[in-house]
Amino acid sequence: MFLKEKYRADGNFEKVKARLVAGGHQQDRTVYGDKVSSPTVAISSVFMIAVIAAAERREVTTVDIPGAYLHGNMPDDYEVLMRLNKHLSNVIVQLNDRYSIYTNNDGSINVKLDKALCGCAQSSKLWYDQLCKALSTMGYVRHDDDKCVFNRTLECNQATICVHVDDLMITCADEGTMKCITNDLRKYFGELSVNESRVQNYIGMVFDISEDKKVKIEMKSYINEFLEYTKTVGEASTPAEQRVFDTSHNNTLLSESQRAKYHTVVAKLLYLRRILDEMWMELLSTPDLGLIQPDSV
Repeated sequence: MFLKEKYRADGNFEKVKARLVAGGHQQDRTVYGDKVSSPTVAISSVFMIAVIAAAERREVTTVDIPGAYLHGNMPDDYEVLMRLNKHLSNVIVQLNDRYSIYTNNDGSINVKLDKALCGCAQSSKLWYDQLCKALSTMGYVRHDDDKCVFNRTLECNQATICVHVDDLMITCADEGTMKCITNDLRKYFGELSVNESRVQNYIGMVFDISEDKKVKIEMKSYINEFLEYTKTVGEASTPAEQRVFDTSHNNTLLSESQRAKYHTVVAKLLYLRRILDEMWMELLSTPDLGLIQPDSV
């Protein structure tokens, strides 16, 4: 069970989000063939959608679908079993004591998954297929060049939805049409977390289109959290040192926790670098559309 604090675009605390994650790394992925890969929206697509929204003074809304994966059902042609540890099993028994008869000697409980749970090899694809089906029923057409961008014209108002797992960013020039879009989504997925604002927090970036026909992109929170996580202080022209490729002076292997932190740090830096690369490419390719260079980065 993972707990994460979520914040709004203005930096204020929003909620603590809990996510139960299955150990999908223990699954045999060869069993599922091509059913384990699911796309996410390209960063360049997000930038272009934001620029178009600013140029056309569109309304912008972000939508988070709580428990998104649970909208996907596990297929009947295979079973996925999961063992819940003692602590989670105790929670289940406290909620309903009839489950106590299923408790193992070590306090764990074995369960069969009926729903696509986060962490399972096939869950992201099952959720993506479910979302595509819902959007198609609503009249949206998937973009040929990005499988996570969907467009629809409603009463002469063109609406665009981009998808990053369970986070959607929607743009539309008409406020009333935007309300209809979120209401349609509620019919399929129940209660949503909806943010209607010209300043949006989306996939680690803050998009500010409050200024006429301009976009400002910041990653202050992402960068500050990273610096705090790594306890980084001071400045340097380069992170390298003279002995950066010389391992003879230190042959000590990293511990399990050190390896995990190292992998996390590298992944966070790679994401930040990917954002920067895409941002500069967008600046070079669309110099007249008004994308502002973010001072924070």
